[in-house]
Amino acid sequence: MGTKSLTEIVVSARFAGKRPEDFIDFRSDTWAALRERATRRLALMRQKNDGALNAETTAAVRGRIAELKEFLALEFSAPED
Repeated sequence: MGTKSLTEIVVSARFAGKRPEDFIDFRSDTWAALRERATRRLALMRQKNDGALNAETTAAVRGRIAELKEFLALEFSAPED
């Protein structure tokens, strides 16, 4: 069992009992800008995935697609019990 860093301690205390996304204002201009950027990046990654790629590059692109989809889903995620 390792020692926690100062950052881990601060983050743990700040988010105790909550998810980080509970602190995001999904109606803000900042979120709208982030959503727009992620949506554009997702379209680009999907287009790239449709091209002729080797197995390693395909896996990397699909990983990025999955992360972008997960990020965009934050807005619609149900609170955990």
